[in-house]
Amino acid sequence: MTDTTAGLRALAEHIDRHQLDEDSSVSRAEVNHRGIEVQVHARKGVDMRGLLARWADTITAAAVTAKPVQASFHVQVTGTIGGFCIEVVCVASGERADQIRAALDLPAVPALPTGDVLLDLLATRKAAA
Repeated sequence: MTDTTAGLRALAEHIDRHQLDEDSSVSRAEVNHRGIEVQVHARKGVDMRGLLARWADTITAAAVTAKPVQASFHVQVTGTIGGFCIEVVCVASGERADQIRAALDLPAVPALPTGDVLLDLLATRKAAA
């Protein structure tokens, strides 16, 4: 079995085992020299913070970062699954980006990385569960 096949199989099994497809849909998945890269979108009516927290709760050694890209945010959850490094990216734009800015009390176009603030939010959510 190739690394690509093994990586995609590990991703599919991970999504099934943790029922991550209930809240999100995968729009892109790639296995490369860095590991598995996945872009996900929250399903309509699903809170993006909750979606990212679910992914983070299921990934070993998860770290969350967010970087502003023009008027949107690229929020990344990184860690490992099944022996593979994984990077899960969710792009927030429009109303969802506005919700993140409001929740984090950020200006319209943040000048600083927001990773630490998001980690604090996820840790608070995890502790409350």
